[in-house]
Amino acid sequence: MPRAFALSGHFPWREVPFYIVGQLAAAALGAAVLRLLFGNVFALGANLLAGPILQSQVLEVLVTAILMFVSVAVATDR
Repeated sequence: MPRAFALSGHFPWREVPFYIVGQLAAAALGAAVLRLLFGNVFALGANLLAGPILQSQVLEVLVTAILMFVSVAVATDR
């Protein structure tokens, strides 16, 4: 997402690598904290299938598209 913002002129290109590294570090730290708190729980926070795989995939793509649309609309609104 920072590359898309940089392409549209809403985010400076020189900050994109720092943003990506920061996001990866925060994700790893968050995962480490959860593992420390709850141990090695395989399905913790997992979305388990409740129907056919294709149905789950289509729903995931749709919900992700809506989330990205809202995120970009809020972040780039002037």
